[in-house]
Amino acid sequence: MVLRPIWTWKPSNRKHGRRPASVNHKRRIIRLPKAEEDLINIWQFSAEKWGEAKADEYLDDINLAVMAVAANPEQFPLSSEIGPTVRIVVCNSHILLTRTDDDTATLIRVLHQRMQITSETTDL
Repeated sequence: MVLRPIWTWKPSNRKHGRRPASVNHKRRIIRLPKAEEDLINIWQFSAEKWGEAKADEYLDDINLAVMAVAANPEQFPLSSEIGPTVRIVVCNSHILLTRTDDDTATLIRVLHQRMQITSETTDL
C-alpha cells in the first residue's frame, strides 16, 4: 500500500541550538515499544549521517508532531487503509501512525515514507 501525504507537519522555523516550544495538549502521550525502537533507530542513523545535534532536532520535530496530534487529533485524518482509528502524520521523511482517545495519544510506529506499509509493519 502506498500512502500519499495527507497532512505534513511543518515545524516552525527555529534558531539553531534552541529547543522547540511544546504544543499544549491535555492527552498523555504513550509510545508503544515498536515506536520507541523506531525512534532509537532514527536517532542513531541520523547521528551517524548528520551528527547528534541534527538527530536531536529531527526527533524534536517528531515529538512536536505527536504533541500536535495530542492537542488537535481531528486536524489529522483517519486512515481507513491501515485501521479505522489510526491517524497519519507525515513529518519530514517519516510517517507517524497515531491513535487517540479522550485521555491519550499513542504513537504506534514511525516508518520511513519509502517503506511498504502492511499489517506486519504497523503491528495493528
